[in-house]
Amino acid sequence: MPELPEVQIIVDVLKKKIVGKKIVDFSSMDKKVIQFEKEDVAGKKIESIERYAKIIAINLSSDKSLLIHLKMTGQFIWEPSGDKKDYNLKNRIAGGHPDKAWFGKLPTKHTRGVFDLSDGSKLYFNDVRRFGWIKIYPKQEVKNRQVKELEKLGVEPFAKEFTSAYLSEQAKKFPNKYVKMYLMDQAIIAGIGNIYANEGLYFSGIRPTRKLKNIKKLEWDKIIKSTQKALRIGLKYGGTSDDNYVNADGVAGSAQEHLKVYRREGEKCFGCGGEVKRVKMGGRGTFFCPKCQS
Repeated sequence: MPELPEVQIIVDVLKKKIVGKKIVDFSSMDKKVIQFEKEDVAGKKIESIERYAKIIAINLSSDKSLLIHLKMTGQFIWEPSGDKKDYNLKNRIAGGHPDKAWFGKLPTKHTRGVFDLSDGSKLYFNDVRRFGWIKIYPKQEVKNRQVKELEKLGVEPFAKEFTSAYLSEQAKKFPNKYVKMYLMDQAIIAGIGNIYANEGLYFSGIRPTRKLKNIKKLEWDKIIKSTQKALRIGLKYGGTSDDNYVNADGVAGSAQEHLKVYRREGEKCFGCGGEVKRVKMGGRGTFFCPKCQS
């Protein structure tokens, strides 16, 4: 599932391509995924786009906002108007799941919704496994995080509220919780998933299997700086292309080329030359260096 950097990259490119344009028509091909009606969006202008954790919010000129979650296989493709002979492959923009739809004629059998925009361009939402969704809510409730998908989200990792005091105080509620699982708890920190939790803890020198009750105040400071460092690497290199993500240019991001431990089991640690280990936590692969992380 795309994490904060991957979703932010998609948000940033959509801002450039669709903000200020009017939705002149909308086609829904899947009522499970598309949870609103054409009348809710047709004739409305796209005013702004924001990110909340791993969720995208498209704010309309009405009193409504669309909330979108890509989940595992969601994919946005923006296509300009013009010649359809080559399917505008050179000009298509967006990102998400690296499905072959990127290279072919749109819509496909996996297209769940199509936005027709005022300049003749189209925005397609595809989803192979249909775990993703687009919902509509009152704009003010979204802004105030008063909808169920947002109300329980924790602080953003680049927000001023993301402090060692906050993390240590929240940790008191879960003294026996593993620090890696804590960092992935969306009710504590919004937007961090398995990849950046692994990488952030490597940079901090803290083993993911440490329990919260054993984390010292100075170590929380390290965790904050290291988590932000890992996320910045993801943003800088176009996101980490795992099994289900391409960046805003429709190609694999290159952040995976800069990963230190994630999915490097049995390989040499870049820091000490030791062997990267893997354990399973919460059903997810967890990677660390036993020598560099304690």
